Order: sequence, then C-alpha cells, then structure tokens
Amino acid sequence: PPASESDLTNEALTQAIKAESRRLGFELVGVTPAVSPPGLPQLHDWLRAGYAGEMLYLPRRSSAYEHPRHVFPSVRSVVMLAMNYRSEEPAQVAANEGRVSRYAWGTLDYHELLKNKLNQLSQFVHEQRPGCTTRGVVDTAPLLERDFARLAGLGWFGKNTMLINTRKGSWLLLAALLVDIELVADSPHDTSHCGSCTRCLDICPTDAFPKPYVLDARKCISYLTIELKTPIPVELREDVGEWLFGCDLCQDVCPWNRKAPH
Repeated sequence: PPASESDLTNEALTQAIKAESRRLGFELVGVTPAVSPPGLPQLHDWLRAGYAGEMLYLPRRSSAYEHPRHVFPSVRSVVMLAMNYRSEEPAQVAANEGRVSRYAWGTLDYHELLKNKLNQLSQFVHEQRPGCTTRGVVDTAPLLERDFARLAGLGWFGKNTMLINTRKGSWLLLAALLVDIELVADSPHDTSHCGSCTRCLDICPTDAFPKPYVLDARKCISYLTIELKTPIPVELREDVGEWLFGCDLCQDVCPWNRKAPH
C-alpha cells in the first residue's frame, strides 16, 4: 500500500515544509540544524560596548541566545522563513508631515501576520508527523534570527547589519519554526556581496555605524523613535528629521534592493 503522509522521510518532509511555506506566502525558506549561533561572540562584544542602549532585555537574557534549546528544549532543526515587505515608493513628505518605516504601513502588526502563518505551518508539520513538537518565533524570543537565516542559506549580512538576499534584497521580515525533527539542512550563505559599496553607511544622518557591519543602536533613528522611552537627545533631533517611527534610509540606497519585488 502507498505510504501515508505521516510516513514521509525526513528529506520528503523537508521538501513538503518548504512547499507549504511558499504556499503560505513566505518567499524564502531554508533549514539549519539547531546549533550555537556563530555570531554569539559579536553579540557579547556589542553588548559590552553599550550599543544596546536602553534595550535592557538584551543583556538580561544574553545567555539564552547561546543555543535555541533555551527557547525550545527539544529543538533539532530551525526552519528559517522570510517575507518581503517592500512597498510602492513612499510619497514625498510635505511640510509638517513625517515618515513611517515601511514595515509599519500595514493595517496588521507584522508580528500577528507572521505568527498566524507560522501557526498554519506548524499545523501542517503536525499533520505530516503526528506527535512532533514545534514552536514558532517572530522577533520576541532570544533567538539570533539573522544568524540562523544565514546558516539556512537565506542571505548574508550587509554593512548596515541587515540580512540581504540576492533576489529579494533586504526588505525582509524574518520568522522561525523550531521543530524536534532532524530535517535536511541547507548550505550556509558563506559569501558577502557588498564589495566596496558604503552607501548604507554614508546615508545615515546620525552616524549610527561606528564601522561596517556594526550598528550603535543608541544613534539609530529606529531606536530613537521607537525603543527609546525618554526624549531624543538634543544633539540628534535635527538629524532625525522627518522620521516619526523607524527609518528606511540604509535600505532605500542599497543597490540590492533595486531587484526587490514590490
């Protein structure tokens, strides 16, 4: 008799998960084993430098980032997913108007949108492999999503610290599905394609990048207009300019985003 869906091999299940992910609207999907993230030393250096500013939850749970088992104890594989959020080009800002970062343009918070799709994907996995356990993560658990996205082959880290994909650019919302199944892993994205370009660094009006690949959140307009709960420092207010919520400047100028679909 033909095998039932629950009898899928791990390789067939991996392919089925990828197909379902794309059907749900995730444009990028890759798999990596549950390992310690390679960027952990850089995270600790970043925290010691004070670049996290008032985001005290980051140093408070720094040890939890050491392995995804601190998020989901039985995890064996991490399915990394990305959804493109590039919009049409924003309208010119008139006097007494401000700008909002593109990720916040929608009528639904992206956390809720992605969680809903993760729940559907999780249900699919449970149907294929009854008895398995899963956990979906969108932005709030101590998981270095960018690291696992690179390990899953989704892209590389740009000089502005964003994950960049050769076909989709960097307008990407990331999500992860942690599973207790040993899925077939993809190859990591080991190359960088930024070359000598420094457009993202040069455009930043607050000089939030002390060097390529390092962001000082305390100067980042997104931090200043969202995370910072006290008034923006006087010396940075003019540079924040028209931005009311977030900032897209370092992505607006990235050459790889010319290819990003709307």
